[in-house]
Amino acid sequence: MHAESRRRLMRIFALGVILAAVGAVVPALAAEPEAAAPGPVASTWMMWPKPGEAQAFEDGLKAHAAWRKAAGEGWSWRIYQPVIGEDLTFYVVRSDGHQWADLDADVAWEKESHFFEKWMEQAGAHIARYQHTVSVADFAHSKWQDSSDYRYFGVSSLFLRPGGWLDMLDGLDKIHKALVEKKWPMSYSIEWSMGGESPILFIVPFRSYAEMAEPEPPMMKLLEEAMGSKEAAVAALKQFEGSFDKESYTVYLYRDDLSTPK
Repeated sequence: MHAESRRRLMRIFALGVILAAVGAVVPALAAEPEAAAPGPVASTWMMWPKPGEAQAFEDGLKAHAAWRKAAGEGWSWRIYQPVIGEDLTFYVVRSDGHQWADLDADVAWEKESHFFEKWMEQAGAHIARYQHTVSVADFAHSKWQDSSDYRYFGVSSLFLRPGGWLDMLDGLDKIHKALVEKKWPMSYSIEWSMGGESPILFIVPFRSYAEMAEPEPPMMKLLEEAMGSKEAAVAALKQFEGSFDKESYTVYLYRDDLSTPK
């Protein structure tokens, strides 16, 4: 795939939640009643172990995940590590599918369970630095197909330029509608992040590196067909891309071995 095509693809569809990623990184909520649909809220922690203590942190994190489940926490946490990017030294600890009220419930559980003492005993003493974000999924502009075998998550963090909000929403709406209409085969999720520089996150799951290649027919061709002309497709992309003043992209590996036990 040409560099420009890849750049456009990742700008629009690339995982951050996040750290779920945060990306800081994209995890599943513990079992909910059948009638309850997953909520849009995700809580994501990014953690940087102290130099030379990554393995000790992993061992402690695994033990802490098992402790939280045994202690009755209703949340499920998924762990990710960046495998592409400038900083590969941190971990993303993420739980999603929540309603806002669920955050209050988990804070209450943490207080009642005295989790902090257990966290410091098992894993926290190995951490040099934390970052916490909360993000809200934009279900109206996402096209997510659940799968238990996603292994990698590409995350684009896009930072709006001043005054770019309306252009971003209008361009995104045009592109999303076109790709849904033309049955674009790739899954993607869009989240609005709070905390830090508060980027917009575009998350795309992959089962392998091979899946990161642009499918056929290319995205640009589908946009042209849906919008009626190459000029209309280019205009929509320019409107969307022009609403941002900077971006970053990272691929995260899902660490099932460190996540909440099934």
